Amino acid sequence: MRGPLRLSPDSYKEEIRAERDLLWKPGRVGNSPVPWNAYLELLFFVLVALPEFSAAWRWWTGDPSLALVDWFYVGMNFGALVPLAVLWIFIKKVNQKTAQNLQDEMDALNRENKK
Repeated sequence: MRGPLRLSPDSYKEEIRAERDLLWKPGRVGNSPVPWNAYLELLFFVLVALPEFSAAWRWWTGDPSLALVDWFYVGMNFGALVPLAVLWIFIKKVNQKTAQNLQDEMDALNRENKK
């Protein structure tokens, strides 16, 4: 059995609203054109890519510590970063589409109740 027993006719709408609100969606603060979570995502991906940036900087500048770079580790990290970024973009799009579908269902239920 899933979820609590429904006692009111609006409980289904409340359940849909709760499911919609649990999805990761962009949120805006004030009049900012950039969602607040975009800054967190950027920070996350920069921190994940930091070893690659460090190795590339050492190579570019001819740093003698370049010999200490574990290129296999850098390659594996980069090989994981690219699919992670692609998967994250896909998850965000699916969440937005699912949230819109749930909102459409709530709107349809509201129209039925007004009749």
